Amino acid sequence: MSLNLETLEKSIKALEKSINIYYSYKEDENKDLIETISSGVIQNFEIAYENSWKLIARWLDENISADTSHKTTKKGLFRLAGEYFLIDDVGIWIEFHNARNNTSY
Repeated sequence: MSLNLETLEKSIKALEKSINIYYSYKEDENKDLIETISSGVIQNFEIAYENSWKLIARWLDENISADTSHKTTKKGLFRLAGEYFLIDDVGIWIEFHNARNNTSY
C-alpha cells in the first residue's frame, strides 16, 4: 500500500519558502519583522517534522507490524526507519527530534 505524501510535500515546501524569506530579510533593521519571520520558520519546521515522523510510523505499521510505532519512541522510529532504508541518516533525524523538543520550550 502506498502512502499519500501530499501533506508532507506541502509542509516541506512551506518550510523551504519560509527559510528563503528569512534569509531575504535577516539583515533587516526591523527586529519585530525578523522575529515574526523566524517564528514562521520554526512553526513550519514543527509541521514538517510532525508530518515526517507520522508518515514513518504509518509506513512501519503497514509494512512491518500493525503496532510497530506504538512500541517505540520517536528515536526508535528513526532507528527502524534507517534499518528499512526510509531515511539515510538516523543521526540527523535524532537532531531534528531534539530541535523540535527545544522549539516547544
